Amino acid sequence: MTEPALVRPEPPQSVQPTGALRAARYLDLGAGVIQDTHTSLYWLREPLGPAPTPGGFWRPAWRWLHQMFTRSGAGNPATGQAGVYTWEEALQAAEAFNRAGGCAGYQDWRLPHRGELKTLLNRPQHPASFPGASAGRFWTSWPHRQPRYAWYVDFDTGQTGYLSKDACLQVRLVRGRGT
Repeated sequence: MTEPALVRPEPPQSVQPTGALRAARYLDLGAGVIQDTHTSLYWLREPLGPAPTPGGFWRPAWRWLHQMFTRSGAGNPATGQAGVYTWEEALQAAEAFNRAGGCAGYQDWRLPHRGELKTLLNRPQHPASFPGASAGRFWTSWPHRQPRYAWYVDFDTGQTGYLSKDACLQVRLVRGRGT
């Protein structure tokens, strides 16, 4: 009688979900999504790209001028430019993004609140996860107590502030816990 051949067990598979841990904090889940392991938030790796602009000469001209003089090199990989939106347009763009299918199978992307967006300010921790995306001003979901204004986070200076809701800023979407 012959003995059955010994079957060697395969080495254990990685316990990380689908991506690599970056900078000991950010997990790249693929499909343009980064998970912050400290906050359990999921971020789109790139800011929203430019939105189609309906009608009128002055609005596209203003956006073109703003993009020409904005220091941010971040943006949509297809265009190389981040889109700029008024605050209302930013909220609508998040809704439209979800209606169009969202990203990575999730349709609950939203503008982050000020505290969430500020977690990305620690530049040494995130350059590999958010390449070129640490410049410029980004809208938050928080309106200011004065109805004409809303809060933003400035990734050039690390400061927060508020501007007229008619100002055109960049948008980065998040999903996960929020208040």
